[in-house]
Formats: sequence, C-alpha cells, structure tokens
Amino acid sequence: MPATSAAYGVLGTLDLPLALGLLRLSTEGRPAEAEAIEVVRFALEQGVRVLDTADSYATDDRDLHYGERLVRKALAAWEGPRDQVRVITKAGLARPKGRWVPNGRRDHLRRMVEGSLTALGVERLFMLLLHANELNADYSGKLFERLRERNYEFVPLARALEDPAYASPDAYVGRWGISWLHHWEQAMGRPRTGAPDPPSWVSEAYEKGRK
Repeated sequence: MPATSAAYGVLGTLDLPLALGLLRLSTEGRPAEAEAIEVVRFALEQGVRVLDTADSYATDDRDLHYGERLVRKALAAWEGPRDQVRVITKAGLARPKGRWVPNGRRDHLRRMVEGSLTALGVERLFMLLLHANELNADYSGKLFERLRERNYEFVPLARALEDPAYASPDAYVGRWGISWLHHWEQAMGRPRTGAPDPPSWVSEAYEKGRK
C-alpha cells in the first residue's frame, strides 16, 4: 500500500490508484458466481476501492445487471469499510441474443438506471457513464451500412479478445486514460508514441459543427 494517499478527481482520495473491472467476471465465459465474488473480495482486501461495472455486463438481455448484482453480493460478503468503495456503472448498450447494440434513447436509459439502482441496492448511483448516446443509437446502424458498402468487415468483441495481444502484461498505473497500445508499449519497455493527428477534413468538419 502507498505510504500516502492522493486525490483523483470525483473519485476522491485513494490509497491505491487502481480499479477492478467486472466485464470478464460477468460476460460470456465468466467464472462461477462464488469464484467471481472471491476475486472482488481479494481485490478489496488488497486495497482496491473502485469497482467498474455496467448494466450490460451480462450474457444477454435476459441477464442484464448481472455485474451490478455481483458487486452488491461481493460487498455484502465483505467485512471491510464498504463506505469507502466507489462503484462506477454504465448504461447505453443493449444485449439482444448476446450482441452489443448501442441504445442511448431516454426510455431505455431510464429503465436501465432504475434497474441499476435495484441491482446495486442503492438510492443513488455514485457514477453513471454512458456507453452510447441517442446520436449513436440513431445513426450507428447507417454508419455500419456505409462501412459494409466499402467492404469493411466487423470483428466481434469476443473474437477480438482472442488476440494474444490481450494476454500481454499491463502494468500501467496513472491518472490518464491512455490507449491499450500505449499500455503495451510501456509494458514492453518501448518509448511511448503519440496519437496520430486526425485528417484535416475531420478537423474542419468538427470545427464547422461547433459553430
């Protein structure tokens, strides 16, 4: 454990600047519930005080809020200072037949937030992040159609995670949400490269849209 604490924005003061994400404990190929709870408990015992989950961390739309229920059960079984634990959850993705489909419409978000409150057993969410907004929900399908017309192929998340790159060590700890490529660069001892600049037409369209 660090000798001193540090403040991390809305998360407040943390002794250990790490969070435990529950994606792989909640989706396809997940461990048994008891084993998942033990993983969360172990992280808490090591000083982790931030848990990251989502309404869509589940196997499909019949299993929604599984990750949040997992957090509630793990905290109920833990004898440590539960008031110190910050739970971050998310909304904006539907899971029809196990697929990941953006849905940021108001009625969907309202239902999911109510479900998250129930699953976590709280009156107010500490933090809610949006996986997708209404603009994504309305136009992502048309965007994908255009990409298919240009002969792009789409790789499902489950298949992408089979790439050996995702088994690479990741020792990055810091305040910045750098990309996985930068995580791996640091793990391999390589100098960090900068992110590429967007094409001029993208920047021009963005600036035009702001006016």
